[in-house]
Amino acid sequence: LSAGPDTFLAVSCASIIATAQAEKNLASAEVENVSVHCMDATQEIPAGKFDVIVVTGSVSEPDDKLIAALNPGGRFFVVVGESPAKTAKLIKRGADESIESVELFETNIPALVNDRKPAAFSF
Repeated sequence: LSAGPDTFLAVSCASIIATAQAEKNLASAEVENVSVHCMDATQEIPAGKFDVIVVTGSVSEPDDKLIAALNPGGRFFVVVGESPAKTAKLIKRGADESIESVELFETNIPALVNDRKPAAFSF
């Protein structure tokens, strides 16, 4: 992990253990400009704007609150979709506030505990 002087990272997770391990790894790598948050990102996000946001559990669809929390030039890594084929995406906010989404690869990681699933289609 290489973090520039203005880079911040918000990690959303459902585990205090994962948060503690992330903080330990960052400290041992002497990365000081990263904030790690263990919270339900479906309900809340930390105040402020971020250059990098990583959500460590999958979601049904990217949350507009997290995209809005990106600084211009910021990146948001998220895994989206339903099992068995979820898609890892990198969402970027341009300097002009435009949003670009790139599909990176398929995976199948566990969903965030309180992920809001879209209503199922019915007749």
